[in-house]
Amino acid sequence: MEFKYVLTDYIEQAMAQAVYEELEDGTYGGTIPPCWGVIAFGSNQPECKEELQSVLEEWMLVGFKLGDELPVVNGIDLNLDWSSQEDAARLATIIAGDFYNDQFDLSERVNSPANTWALLPEVEALRQIQTF
Repeated sequence: MEFKYVLTDYIEQAMAQAVYEELEDGTYGGTIPPCWGVIAFGSNQPECKEELQSVLEEWMLVGFKLGDELPVVNGIDLNLDWSSQEDAARLATIIAGDFYNDQFDLSERVNSPANTWALLPEVEALRQIQTF
């Protein structure tokens, strides 16, 4: 797996494991079994799916902030010890390697910066990591 879309890949793989159920009142509920506590509801399945992804994203951010261990989803492990210089350096190396080897595919990104790497979120993340 390439690192370039690790968060997107994680979300897509987790969403692929989503389970939806039509409730007695005709609305839908959805969960992602490996992601304990991620649950959403909607008036129809597409609405429920959209809400479920939003809940998943927020759940991930809270997990990062609190230092919770997130489940490994299809081999994607987002668990890094951000207080560890070694883990931060490893992530910076992966991002820099992809950057310098032209492995970022910007063609599918909405609002990707034209002709400059400096504005990419990965580059900003690398700058923040380097300040540890």
